[in-house]
Amino acid sequence: MEMQSLQIIAGSISSFLFISGNIPMLVKAFRSRNLRSYSLSNIALMNAGNLAYWVYVSNLPFGPIWVLHGFYTVAEVLMLVWYLRFELSKTPRRALAASVESLETKALFLPLDSPVTGACTVKVSPGDTLKIGKRRGDSKEELS
Repeated sequence: MEMQSLQIIAGSISSFLFISGNIPMLVKAFRSRNLRSYSLSNIALMNAGNLAYWVYVSNLPFGPIWVLHGFYTVAEVLMLVWYLRFELSKTPRRALAASVESLETKALFLPLDSPVTGACTVKVSPGDTLKIGKRRGDSKEELS
């Protein structure tokens, strides 16, 4: 067997193994739509590296490296698109959820004419109406 044929077989097998190792990541990322564990800067750098590497690969004869690098390029572009679509679109929702949580305050009710003894904690959400009064049923004020 010629050395060039052996190199092409080895390149084909390794390309198949590398591609097979990346497919589960792509499937999981697409199905779960959760790319929080990935870094946008890493994905962007991988895409930039793939673009630069194409300058090198394009000067090589067609072979397994073209298939492997083509797959890597498609995989990283998909990861970038999915990250932008699934993770960055969640950012406004996460910010809104955090602001709503911060608006949910805890109110402490104390008898006005006694020391702190019978306090309770109440969760108040935006739009709730609280009625606050004195201990023995005196006049009540309504707060919104």
